[in-house]
Amino acid sequence: MCWGFLIAFLVVLLRLIKVHTDPDMQLSYEEKSHIGEVELRVPRGSIYDRDGSLLATDRQVFSLWANPREVVDPEMA
Repeated sequence: MCWGFLIAFLVVLLRLIKVHTDPDMQLSYEEKSHIGEVELRVPRGSIYDRDGSLLATDRQVFSLWANPREVVDPEMA
């Protein structure tokens, strides 16, 4: 039973080391899956307050992002 636990622990430990040291593992895949465009086909409705004044409406805007590790001059960016 002790040998079984020891082997299971070593398998988990080796897998953990592989995940942390291999740059082509799941973290790079996860980063790639978060990049893209999402098209909203149904327009959102306007939001009014109780007096009928418009509080919020739908509008098209561009999305902008930067990788903080690749920004050389943060003040300029």
